[in-house]
Amino acid sequence: MVEDIVKAQLKQPYNLITFCGDSHLTLEIASQLKKINHQVNSIILIDGILTNHEPSWSERHETFKKLGFDYLYLKGTNIINDWLSKLSKNKLIITNYEDNIFYQHYLSGRNQYIPQVYPGNIHLLLSTEWQSADLSLIKKITLNKFNIDQVLGLHNNLLETPYVDYLIEKIYYIYSRDYSYKNNQ
Repeated sequence: MVEDIVKAQLKQPYNLITFCGDSHLTLEIASQLKKINHQVNSIILIDGILTNHEPSWSERHETFKKLGFDYLYLKGTNIINDWLSKLSKNKLIITNYEDNIFYQHYLSGRNQYIPQVYPGNIHLLLSTEWQSADLSLIKKITLNKFNIDQVLGLHNNLLETPYVDYLIEKIYYIYSRDYSYKNNQ
């Protein structure tokens, strides 16, 4: 992947954005880019806490207080979609078999991968549902030097309207803040 970025001759410094479990891969890409003297300006990890998280009942209650009945609707929709997805996986289509094997290997590798210390500019955006997530691993690999912002919405619905609008607003704010900070140095 790093070779592809280098081949594409993208303008540096790079700004990388990733969601959830792919944070491991993004941090590794950033480290590899730095090793070959490519500049990485910042990394935005959206719910990228580098570990699994299942919201507790108190977190769900706090989320309900912030989102109201939208929370119940979204959770219900997510449960139904998850159930339908599991039903369709029982009817494995042969043409997707290789993709499924690749994905299972990717997940296995990701779960075993231990990220190295990354001293760069990292922003963590946490969905409403993940506000109390365990951040110990992200603190460890960033040497406790990262910015954290909250984003209104559920983890599984951050890329849907209207929550994606809040997410875009936060990302724009982060890049604006980083850009003006670098220009004032």
